[in-house]
Amino acid sequence: MALPVEQLESAPVTVGEPVEPPTAFVSWAHSHSTWTREQASDWESQVAAFVALLRLLGIRGEVDLFHLDEPVDWTRYGPHQVESAKYTLIVMSRAWAERWSGTNPPREGAGAAAEADALKGLFTRDQEAWQRRAVVVMFPDVESSVVPPDLQRVSRVSVDPSDPDSFEPLIRMLTEQPRYPKPPVGEVPVFDVAAGYEATTTLVTLRSRLDEIAKRKKQLERQTSRSANDEREKLEMSEAVTRGFIDAELTIED
Repeated sequence: MALPVEQLESAPVTVGEPVEPPTAFVSWAHSHSTWTREQASDWESQVAAFVALLRLLGIRGEVDLFHLDEPVDWTRYGPHQVESAKYTLIVMSRAWAERWSGTNPPREGAGAAAEADALKGLFTRDQEAWQRRAVVVMFPDVESSVVPPDLQRVSRVSVDPSDPDSFEPLIRMLTEQPRYPKPPVGEVPVFDVAAGYEATTTLVTLRSRLDEIAKRKKQLERQTSRSANDEREKLEMSEAVTRGFIDAELTIED
């Protein structure tokens, strides 16, 4: 049923309102033991392009690549970003998945491993906040099978760093702009009842009562006690009265 025109016109409109740019930390693994130098360089370029476009689209993206030439305490940088950013975007790869599960070589990927541990700490402290803040980002060449089983519950978005149009689902999520926002709840319409409904309901009740009387009379058929005889008399009277009510209802309907 369509809403009344006047109700639609009075509904609050939120489309087009300014959105506060959220902060998003990008956690990623720089390389994998099986990658060539060219593969690692290409992966770094994809991540850099991804974060750069995020910022152009109004997200305050943060990534370690912005600070490679600065004196940074890398042992604290990633965990601090996970704690302080509104969102942590996990650029998924087989390398990052190994950091999460702890199956990476012990001298490889300490930064991403520390960020994964910080995320696990957030999960232990507040599962609801963790669910809301962690987002898995899938690039085109990364298979979904690499996502660790215990990250399956995390929101997952596919993004192509070379295609700005592919960013829309992620930007909508980060800026809380749903494609189908909930409309306001209107007043419950009041409908007329069906003609003769009350009478029909009364007849159903009376006939149900007759059925109950008939069942009880059958149960008392072979009983000869005084109490059974008294109950039979009462049932006979109740049956007669009930049939009278039914006849009256039928007369009213006619």
